Amino acid sequence: MTEPPSDATSGDASSAGLRTIFDDVPIMASTFMQLGSSEAMSGFLPMTTNAFSSMEGMHGLSGPPYSALNRRSTDHSQFGVDSDDLTDKALRKKKALQEKSKRAQRRYRERKKAEAEELKKQIEELSSRLSTLTAEKNQLQNRNNLLEKVVQVRGGGGDASVSAQALDMPGNVHDYVAASATFLGLVYPGRGLERSIRKEHMDNMTSEDYRKVWRDYINKLTHLLLAADGDAGGAALEQIRELVESQRWAVQCYGKSDMSKLMKISLDVRREGSPRFTSVDAARKLMARLGLTMDQKFRIAAVRRQFAARLQGIQRGRALAAAALQQPVPECCDDVSALQAFSEDSIVQEGHMQALIREQQEAFALAQYGIREILTPVQDARLLVDAFPQPPDPMLLSRLVAEELHDPSAQFALEGHPPAGSSNLRPLLAPALPSLEFPPLPGDFFEPPPDHNNTGIPPAHTVTTGFI
Repeated sequence: MTEPPSDATSGDASSAGLRTIFDDVPIMASTFMQLGSSEAMSGFLPMTTNAFSSMEGMHGLSGPPYSALNRRSTDHSQFGVDSDDLTDKALRKKKALQEKSKRAQRRYRERKKAEAEELKKQIEELSSRLSTLTAEKNQLQNRNNLLEKVVQVRGGGGDASVSAQALDMPGNVHDYVAASATFLGLVYPGRGLERSIRKEHMDNMTSEDYRKVWRDYINKLTHLLLAADGDAGGAALEQIRELVESQRWAVQCYGKSDMSKLMKISLDVRREGSPRFTSVDAARKLMARLGLTMDQKFRIAAVRRQFAARLQGIQRGRALAAAALQQPVPECCDDVSALQAFSEDSIVQEGHMQALIREQQEAFALAQYGIREILTPVQDARLLVDAFPQPPDPMLLSRLVAEELHDPSAQFALEGHPPAGSSNLRPLLAPALPSLEFPPLPGDFFEPPPDHNNTGIPPAHTVTTGFI
C-alpha cells in the first residue's frame, strides 16, 4: 500500500499549484485585452459562471437562488389549498362586502331623504301657520287701532262699540249743522236733504263746527271699518264707498262755489292736530297698511310731478308779480299818458295776482285730493282714520312713493326769479295769464247735476278741490 504523502510534501505541491494559477492570471488578462471581441467575452462568461457554481458546490450551498429567497412565495400547495379556489373565495367575499356597503349607503340616503321631506313638510306647515297668525295679528292690531281711534274721537272713555249718536241727525238740527254734514258726506247725495242747503248756511259755520263734524265723520268711518272686518263686511264696504264718494262730491261742489272759504276751513281744521305726521317712519307704516298697487304708485308719482310743475309756475309768477309791484309811480304826471301806462300795468298786475291765487288754490287742491283720489274709498278711509288726530299728509306719502320708485320728483327745488334789468314786466306777465286759467267744475252746488238727479250717485270727476 502506498502511503499518503506527508504534510510537507502536500503543502509544497499545493503551493506549487497556486503559483501556477496565479502565474497564469497575467497571461489570461493580457489575452482578454488583446482579443477585446464578443467571442472572447462569450467564452469567458460561461467559464466564470461555472466557476462560481463550482464554488457554491464546494461550500455546500444548495436550494433556490437569492432572488427566490427574498420573494414571498404565493404557492399554497404545501398547505393543501388550491390557489384558484382561494382567489374565488376572496373575490366573492369582496363582492359581498361591496353589496353590503351599497345597501347601507342606499338605506342611509333613503333615511336622509325621508328626514329632509319631513322637515320640509314641517317648514311648510309652520310657514302656513305663521302666515295665518300674522294675518290674525294684523287684523287684531288694526281693529285695536280702530277702537283706539273711536275712543279718541269720543273724547276718551265709554264703550267704543256704541255707535255715534251725532250721526243720526234729527229733523230739528240747525241748518248749518245739516250743511256741514252734507259737506262732509254724512248725508249721501240724492236723499233730499242736500237740496235744502244754502251757501249762507256754510258761511255761518265756525271752525269749531267744522271740527266737530270732522270728528263725527272720522267716527263714522271708524265704525264702518270695524264692521268691514266682521260678518257684515260687504254692506260696510259699500257704506264706506258711498260715504267717501259723497264727501268728495260735496267738497267738489263747495270748492267750485268758494275756494277761498274752503281753504280757510281746511287750514282751521288742520290746526287742531299736528301739521304733519309725527315721524317719517309713521308715514311709511301708514303707507304700508294702505297696500298700494304699482299702478297707484306710478299715478301718485305722476301727480307729484304735475304738482311740482305747477308750483314752479307759481314761483315764477310770484317773482314777476313781486318785481312789478316794486315799480315806482311815475314821477312826471304832467300829462295823462304816464298815468295811463301805469294804470294799464296795474290792471295787468291785478289780473296776474288773481290768476296766481286761483293757481295756488288749484295746486293746493291737487296736493290734497289729487293724490287721495287715486286711493280706493276704503284706502282713503283708512288713511283718514289711521292718521287721526293728525290730518293726512298726501304730499309726504307721495314723496315716500317717489323715493321708492326712484322718481326725480322725490326731491325737487323751485327756481324762479325775474329777469335782471327788466324795466317793462307787462310782456312777461300777460302771457302767463292764459296758462293759469282753469275751466269751471261741472254741476251746480245747490243741486246735483241733471244726470244724477234720480240715481243718487255722486258725479264722476277726475281731480276735485281739496279739503282736510
